[in-house]
Amino acid sequence: MSYKIIKKLVKYDLYWGILNKWKKYLVMLILSLIITFVFIKNSQFYYRLDKLDSMPGFLDYIMNMFHGMKNFISDGNTQFEIPVEWMAFHLFVAFAIGNYIIDDLEKCGINIITRVRSRNKWIISKIIWNVVAVLCFYLVVYIVNIIIALSITGKLQLSLTQSVCSKFFELNNVNMESGNGLLAIIILPILSSLAISQMQMFLSLILKPIISFLMIASILILSAYSMSPYLIGNYSMVQRSEIFMKDGISILTATIVNITIIIVSVIGSIVYFNRKDII
Repeated sequence: MSYKIIKKLVKYDLYWGILNKWKKYLVMLILSLIITFVFIKNSQFYYRLDKLDSMPGFLDYIMNMFHGMKNFISDGNTQFEIPVEWMAFHLFVAFAIGNYIIDDLEKCGINIITRVRSRNKWIISKIIWNVVAVLCFYLVVYIVNIIIALSITGKLQLSLTQSVCSKFFELNNVNMESGNGLLAIIILPILSSLAISQMQMFLSLILKPIISFLMIASILILSAYSMSPYLIGNYSMVQRSEIFMKDGISILTATIVNITIIIVSVIGSIVYFNRKDII
């Protein structure tokens, strides 16, 4: 019976929190198209000038979206530049999921909780929605870039192009043979987003959604400026991985920290919501 109730609640959240919010995913689709086409146009420009040996492929498109930036070291001459593609994606995801749980609670959540007689089932459904919502944003990005790659290159290139990485990401020695490169580019950004989104949901239960969004935005901005292990945005920047940067962030460390944040945020959300005055 409990499983059936949670299943119904999840169906409700997937409909109202994802399908009914299809415009947000359309915006992500357009955002992905713009970012990748700008990247391709820039690549074509340098290729015509013989500053690129070859044009980018599928994995280069994904790298462009999630690479972030190298460690910023202020020396008085270096100008700090926010990694636009990485920031745009993560800020939009944070904005898109930010107020759903509180908005739903204020609209009909109390009535649903009363009917199912369980706060746990309601909050667990929201946690599942959170995970699926974030995965759907990544799915949109991957589908868009798969279509672009097949249309332009005719294949799904699962390796990085050295000349492209040198020109755009300042990576001169790209080694994808171990498989850790794919892990750093494809899996870690998703895991980091899941951790950030679960933390944001937990914070939104305690604070107002706008405040939790601003806190996440601040963490992301500070993460770009500082490579501190306490700023979790660092774990979602591919370029700061040990695979691509000397003394970079360990994949194992990033995985452990992200999973820990997810577990703490999930448990915190359940415990806090059971004690929260929702009347």
